[in-house]
Amino acid sequence: MPPFLRAALLALALFPAALWAQDFDAGMRAVNAGDYETAMQEWLPLAQGGDARAQYNVGVMYAKGEGRPVDYAAAYDWYLKSAQQGYKPAQFNLGLLYERGDGVMQDYTQARKWYEQAVEQGMPKAMVNLGYLYQKGLGVSVDQPRAAQLYERAARSGYDQGQYNFAVLTEYGEGVPPDLDLAYMWYLIAATAGHETARARLLDLKPGLNKYVRFKALERARECVRSNYETCGRP
Repeated sequence: MPPFLRAALLALALFPAALWAQDFDAGMRAVNAGDYETAMQEWLPLAQGGDARAQYNVGVMYAKGEGRPVDYAAAYDWYLKSAQQGYKPAQFNLGLLYERGDGVMQDYTQARKWYEQAVEQGMPKAMVNLGYLYQKGLGVSVDQPRAAQLYERAARSGYDQGQYNFAVLTEYGEGVPPDLDLAYMWYLIAATAGHETARARLLDLKPGLNKYVRFKALERARECVRSNYETCGRP
């Protein structure tokens, strides 16, 4: 094939993809401006054409009632299309619908299935939600060590809810050996990230801990974050 013809064919192949990306970005701009009707006009054709991101975003608009009444059944349909393509935010949201029973019959087993798929792709929010199912025995047998493992993984990914949840289990020795100093460190990290419940727990614990213990916990918290959560275990 002559080089000029090969180049022309490549340009034609890339041209629709470029337009596709422009349409998706136009939808994002519209949502950010609160223009949900335009966003839907941009995303719906992409979603119908099989774009996983657009399918997810259309699902979010139905779930949140953005520019239209809340419709969890429609949200479910679009999340499912996206999740089946491996898009982890859709997998997480699908798990959430099953956990809450929004638009579908409440089904913790299905929630676990979709959370697990998102966890396999490294999604911290899914780690926390899956950990909660194991902690409370929802759709599975109670498994505190598994819950702690998932919370710690989310914590070391920098997710403040995972940090808080792991701190709670560590404080009370649920699934892991009790360690108040380590729990205090994780509460500090979560609170610094803006977790209000962690801040409240720090205030509760402060009177029972001497200044040296609190200072060492602060040092450990700083080192933990500096090391990108590599050195956050027991000393």
